[in-house]
Amino acid sequence: MALNYFHFSGTGKANASLGRTSLENHIRQSLRSALLTHLGERPAHPELGSELLSLLYKPLSPSLQAEIQNQVRACATRAEPRIILGEVKTFPAAKGKVSVVLRYQIQETHKYDELRLEINPRGAV
Repeated sequence: MALNYFHFSGTGKANASLGRTSLENHIRQSLRSALLTHLGERPAHPELGSELLSLLYKPLSPSLQAEIQNQVRACATRAEPRIILGEVKTFPAAKGKVSVVLRYQIQETHKYDELRLEINPRGAV
């Protein structure tokens, strides 16, 4: 039996909509949401989230890149049991932003996928 996955789009009550999405998109959305949520921010699930955004106020150095990668790995492992975590890469992007690439395998389908985020201290782009 196939499961239905849903996503929300739009902003505000007037433009909000609910639609179906694929397993791959659902996992990407779940990971993105978890990574951009501060650890402890969700009262019902305080274990979800990361300290990723607070790290971005520091100058990008090899040790900071390693810490960002550790935060991404830890958060993805806690937030998304449907994946087998693969490689996590970070590199500098334009205007003080940091690019993060998270590669993983979806357990149910055995497909490989990735999430790419470009993050700045004010949030994700």
